Amino acid sequence: MSISVLSYPGAITLGLSISTDLHDGHNHRDIPAFWQRVATEQKLRDLPGHLHEQGQIYGVMYDYDPVTTSFRYAATVPVAPGTVAPEGYEIVSVPAGRYAVYTTQPARDQAEFGRFIAAGWQEIMQRWLPQSGEQMAYAPSFELYADAVGSDLYGAMQIWVPLQD
Repeated sequence: MSISVLSYPGAITLGLSISTDLHDGHNHRDIPAFWQRVATEQKLRDLPGHLHEQGQIYGVMYDYDPVTTSFRYAATVPVAPGTVAPEGYEIVSVPAGRYAVYTTQPARDQAEFGRFIAAGWQEIMQRWLPQSGEQMAYAPSFELYADAVGSDLYGAMQIWVPLQD
């Protein structure tokens, strides 16, 4: 798969988040378990201000601490400006800017989907970024999914990593 550099207009999203870190693969266990709970309990359905017509779900990584490798991960949907978060939910802004974008191929099942996502992160962070001459910006990265969480669909998804101007 190739990586493109694209401009992103930004988005306001609403959802739930967890804390995790890169130590001993915690994020590889915590994030899939979190998505399972979000999907099973339909936590992203019927939210105020949800822009359903965009047909997107975000996985947003933010507040990364390079010393502890801890960060927040939010499962969110795009919402209209001015939307107020219900109790237990939060508004997460995805800033406009230049991003390196990796698109996975569709997967046959959930396990393969997870492997494709992990491989995409590895490709963009460990191979492409060091060789590209680009520098990562200190801003949220995000995963962009078709609005199919909780279904049996494992289509292509995108990983967006912010780049310095």
